[in-house]
Amino acid sequence: MSSPRRPRTLPLLLAIAAACPALAGEAATDEQYQKELAGLKALTENRDLELFELSCEPLALDRIVVTSKTGATRAFNYLVFRLRNLATDSTKALALKAKGYNEVLQEMAEKYKDTKIDQDGGVKLKVDGVSDPKEAIILERQEGKPKQRTVNLSVVAWDERGSRVQLLEYPAGATPQYTWQFPDLGSESRASTYRHVHDLIEEKLHRKLFSPDQIRATKLEPFDGVKRIETDDIESSKYDTKGWFAGETYGLVIFDKFSERGQKITIELRGLSNKFRVRAPPSQAGKVDNYLETRYQRRTFVLTYDWPGDEYFRHEDTFRLLSAGYQWVDTFIRQDVRASIATTKYYFDNITTADGSRQASVEEQLWDQYRATRSGSGKGKDLPDFESQVKDLDQRIQGEKKAP
Repeated sequence: MSSPRRPRTLPLLLAIAAACPALAGEAATDEQYQKELAGLKALTENRDLELFELSCEPLALDRIVVTSKTGATRAFNYLVFRLRNLATDSTKALALKAKGYNEVLQEMAEKYKDTKIDQDGGVKLKVDGVSDPKEAIILERQEGKPKQRTVNLSVVAWDERGSRVQLLEYPAGATPQYTWQFPDLGSESRASTYRHVHDLIEEKLHRKLFSPDQIRATKLEPFDGVKRIETDDIESSKYDTKGWFAGETYGLVIFDKFSERGQKITIELRGLSNKFRVRAPPSQAGKVDNYLETRYQRRTFVLTYDWPGDEYFRHEDTFRLLSAGYQWVDTFIRQDVRASIATTKYYFDNITTADGSRQASVEEQLWDQYRATRSGSGKGKDLPDFESQVKDLDQRIQGEKKAP
């Protein structure tokens, strides 16, 4: 596995952004080059890279029966939950769980008398007597840091026999329920009934509820348990959430009827945390990592419900919550994505040597793949011609060095 595979557009952009300073050198002052490089960095750096893990509380798993105008009945199951934009319900609990981090802070606080551990709005180490709060912070745990966030929520559910539960959603195919090589358009006939079922559940529970699609479009402010949403304007988009705490939202996921033979229901709420684990074989210098044997895990909020009873009179059986919390869940990642991740890492590690010397063979591999990406049919065709600009600048720099 000595030659890298062609990566996807975004990882290749990351590699180019990292490689450009090394390729062009510090003397690269061309205005157009700097402008396009700044736009490239904005594409790759304007992302939420800080670790986060939102607070989630399941409120109800139940079912509702809908009767059509013709008298036909149909059952749906639904999950109601609450999200809050804070690391945990208690920052003290976060400090206790982070044993290693907590021990480091404690040692530093004992060694330096002017420092102290602050748990207000996240666990951090601060210096006493500094007026500027930003300059006072020496070390801060990222997942305890309050910040406005959006949630890329997706939901997967199944029973103990492995039977997948189909989501009822609007618009159709709003979330990828299955991972195929063709677009998942959902079920349009079922999606057409979503709004009606959603309204009936809101009437039953006497509460405004957000669909997964609405949650993905919502910007959650940092939750402090004090500030509430207040508005008397009935035409305002905030009127439906009047009285809610800022930074919280109530979600609703509607499922097609669970199998009446199921006894145990597992539901995964994905996207509430961006934590990620990678287990890979040892890297070899000058080679792309063995991505075929690499394993990936995502931090996922998993709910497990018991549904005792047989297949008769299931409407009389209630769901009992067995467990709810974050777990490390094995994640399926396609081979082309694995290759893309490994290739980007290869360029980051090998574009220059430890002493800063350039690697001509690695540069040529990078530009070969950049040309292939630009000539493709995807988003890569809109990429600027960085190769010619960087090489022109390189020749100019080399000419300046040779000039007397």
